Amino acid sequence: MDTLNKSDRELLWLYALGEPLSEQDSQRFLHVMTYSKHASNELRHHLRFKDLMSSGKACAPGTSFADETMRRVSTLNTSSLYTPRSTPPTPSAVHNRVDRNTSSPSKRSRNGFFVFVLLVIIGHVYLIRPKTFHAPPGQEHIVILNGTSEAKIQSGSSLVVFPSYLRAKNKVIVKGEAFFDIKPDKKPFVIKTQNAVITVKETQFNVRTHRNPSTPKTLIDVYEGLVNVTATDVPNQIVRLKGGESTQVLGTNSAPEARKPI
Repeated sequence: MDTLNKSDRELLWLYALGEPLSEQDSQRFLHVMTYSKHASNELRHHLRFKDLMSSGKACAPGTSFADETMRRVSTLNTSSLYTPRSTPPTPSAVHNRVDRNTSSPSKRSRNGFFVFVLLVIIGHVYLIRPKTFHAPPGQEHIVILNGTSEAKIQSGSSLVVFPSYLRAKNKVIVKGEAFFDIKPDKKPFVIKTQNAVITVKETQFNVRTHRNPSTPKTLIDVYEGLVNVTATDVPNQIVRLKGGESTQVLGTNSAPEARKPI
């Protein structure tokens, strides 16, 4: 197993990002790390990029972000990126090159490489950074999720949406109230509140939260499809709801209540 395909590379990315892997993906990851001679280097570079992105986000905004990133990138081993010439350049060729440019080719190549890495890092930070949407008091706001699904944020509420790029699931955080219309998708949707986790694939349902820090409360009403509800602190107890049913999670360290008609 000398090369890595697209799925293997994405799996290494997910592992480097700290995403939870299924049992099947975990077995595949161990197989790739054992039999691919390129996997270790690939994973090592991903972990370095993650470290650079984390430090870069801590420095942003301002020039300190670029300075810190350039300093860290300069510590990477870039010798493998340059291949020696089959024959050395002649003195006249070197003289002509110096006349045209005052900076040396190796220095300009190195600077170009640093700029390229910096752009890649900024792009990855942008792709994995969550976005927050608000609905002003007295208004509703509709957010398109992953191209086809949508969420209608109710007055005074907000939604934090995590890009699905390189993630095994579509992740959303609700603060307040929102109505979801989830269309079929290869990746399941996970909607989180202060004290509940809701997992769906194709359904219509409403989530309403009360943001009292002492006794948080989440109410789920399902209109179509199937919904799995667990409490954040009690993940092993699942309540499965179908259209026309509801449940609530009251406080912390308590399982969802038994399902009941809306």
